[in-house]
Amino acid sequence: MNNKSNTTEKGKYGEELAIKYLIEQSYEILERNYTIRGGEIDIIARNGDELAFIEVKFRTQGTEDDAVLSITKAKQKRISKAALLYLATHDETFSYYSRFDTIIIIQEKENHYQLNHYKNAFESIVDF
Repeated sequence: MNNKSNTTEKGKYGEELAIKYLIEQSYEILERNYTIRGGEIDIIARNGDELAFIEVKFRTQGTEDDAVLSITKAKQKRISKAALLYLATHDETFSYYSRFDTIIIIQEKENHYQLNHYKNAFESIVDF
């Protein structure tokens, strides 16, 4: 298996862990890997009257700080653009407060993970 496919598999596994956590927290998963040209959102979920656009970072090595720093301003901008398009094309979302969250998962040992969910992790960054 090459490095890119290994990274992709780890990313999918991290998203599965995040979804399991979100469901346990009473979130409704609306979309996974919502993709537009130039942007992607890992998970779109609803919790009550809040809509969360969630970026998931899964690491088998490194620190949580490394994972947080990997969500650059450019990445935030791409997520923001995808979120705006999602909101513009889903009429039912107008009654929801929306926010950008991150879920950071660090593998500490085999089958043991530290998961942190940061609500309102960043603000929308969009140039018109």
